[in-house]
Amino acid sequence: MRYRNPLVVLIACGLVTVALGLFKFKQIQSAIAYAESFPEPSETVETREVQFKLWKEERAYKAEIVAAKEVDLVTEVDGRAILVGFSSGDIVQEGQILLRLDASEQISNRDALNARLQLATLQYDRVKRLFDNGVASKEEVDLAQTLLTSIRASLDASDAIIAKKTISAPFNARAGLHNVNVGEYVKAGTYISKLVGTGTTLYVDFAVPQTKDETLIGDEIRVNCGAASENYLSALIIAKDTSINRLSRSIRVRAALTGAPKKIVPGSVCKALVSLERETLVSHVPSSSILFDPLGPYVFVLKAASSGDDAGFRASKRRVVLGPSYRGERIIKEGVDRGEKIASVGAFKLREGILVYQSIGDPRYPKTFRSDNE
Repeated sequence: MRYRNPLVVLIACGLVTVALGLFKFKQIQSAIAYAESFPEPSETVETREVQFKLWKEERAYKAEIVAAKEVDLVTEVDGRAILVGFSSGDIVQEGQILLRLDASEQISNRDALNARLQLATLQYDRVKRLFDNGVASKEEVDLAQTLLTSIRASLDASDAIIAKKTISAPFNARAGLHNVNVGEYVKAGTYISKLVGTGTTLYVDFAVPQTKDETLIGDEIRVNCGAASENYLSALIIAKDTSINRLSRSIRVRAALTGAPKKIVPGSVCKALVSLERETLVSHVPSSSILFDPLGPYVFVLKAASSGDDAGFRASKRRVVLGPSYRGERIIKEGVDRGEKIASVGAFKLREGILVYQSIGDPRYPKTFRSDNE
């Protein structure tokens, strides 16, 4: 049997391997050349140049609208209604009689007491003269005076009951709903209606946590009682509670809202925005520029690409620290520099390092932003 030379076999295998490698290298080079014949993938987005403005941070608190003058009408005594002097929703004037109950029994009792008072007065005067002349005793004078005082007290009590039978408006107000009719028997403690003062001033009450209380009497706050975020009204802090609530560890603050729209009524729930004293320089960017991942918010900063890329941009992912939102824009506290260009509408399409071109823009997305603090 003949054996082949091992060296020849190795050389042959090496040549075959080199040939296959060269062939595969040519294939890869051809594929690369073919791929390079196509343009680089790119995306087109709207851009925004970062601009900084002075901004005063605001804290939002849940607030309630309270009437400056408000009272519940409740009967203090029983009686049959003989006069209902207002209708639901009426504007009533101070002193106007709203409800009068039948007081004929009390009036008759008062007339009887007046007659007894006259008689007791005459008797006291007579006994006093006799005492002065040394005919009557001191005991008779004391008895006559006690009777006179007792009748006067009974008369005052009767007058008080008669006064409670009539309910008048304590101030100019708008009346609420009521269901009391003439002839109806009304028991003591019956709720009649609510009166709300017709003045133009309303109170805004809200609670501020003890650790975040920076409010001062005289400070101006903003109040939003509507669904539209731009519907802000100015109010002035006029009072604070005298102590911290022991359960919530917060303090009640009251602001005066003057000239409020008629649609804002007592009991409405609003949002009170309290500005902090210190102003900071922050940037405003469209909300569409802000993207999120498990690590938090970020934006794509666009940097000029090489001249061979038709003056496009390269996208670079950057983390940011966000502030509150306003009218479709977000405040960025940290993460971007003045004059940098960032992607806005269409930013979600980008990835790190991709080639980006700037679109003409959509008129629905304004290029200018007016700050609340301007």
